[in-house]
This record gives sequence, C-alpha cells and structure tokens, in this order.
Amino acid sequence: MTYIPDPAAIALETVIRDLLAEIPDLPVRAFFYRGATGSSSPIAPWVRFDEAVTPGCPDEWFVMLRPGSFDVVVSAAGRFEFGAYDIIGDPIGVELPQVSPGQVDVQALTGSKLHVALVAAIREKAAVVEQMRAAVQS
Repeated sequence: MTYIPDPAAIALETVIRDLLAEIPDLPVRAFFYRGATGSSSPIAPWVRFDEAVTPGCPDEWFVMLRPGSFDVVVSAAGRFEFGAYDIIGDPIGVELPQVSPGQVDVQALTGSKLHVALVAAIREKAAVVEQMRAAVQS
C-alpha cells in the first residue's frame, strides 16, 4: 500500500526541514513517516522513515523529532548497541495548531508560535544530549 501524506503532514515536514536548516550546529534528526512495508511478523510491520539530519548531528547522541498527526515529539536520544535508539528522559510534545478538534490548522504551521515552541524544546533536549555525551566521555 502506498502512503499518501495529507496536506498538514506535507506542510509540517517543510516547516521542520526549514527549521533544521536554521540550527545546523545542533545535533538533530527528524524522522518522517513513509508508510509500512511488508511485515516482519503479523504483529510488527516494518515501517519506513525518511530522515533529515543537521550537519552538527553525530551518530551517537542527538535530539530526535518525530512529527505526528497532532504534535511533534521531541526527545533526547542515543544510539546504542546494534544500532538501536534509546530515548533519554521524558519527551516533550509540541502540539500543532488546530482550527477545530482533530483538524490541524495548516496555515498556522508556518507561524512563529510553533517555531518558538519547537526551537525551545530542541534546545532543552540538546542540553540533555550534551550532558549525556559528557558523562559517557568522562
């Protein structure tokens, strides 16, 4: 089955990619859902993502952005054995603007309120990433 993103998902991806271009020094990876492919088991299908990565993002420690239907989840993350990611601490959910319950305001996605909230959450989690990196290296 082919994944067809809705207009809000397309607009949000553009907003996030533009935001990452503004903060190239921070270690950030964004994962954009691209649908499920096949299945590794009847319970757990394989999921495809497209990644956007800032130049300042190493492989081990980074801020993870996972945009969803009604929010963007911002987490501090690390890559551990076997390439798996581990979430560090509690994630921050940045809510998307809505025109009514369950309907994202596509026009407001480009507004400053969402931008400020995303940057604040990213910077907060980047501080956690730096603490973890320093602790591991010492």
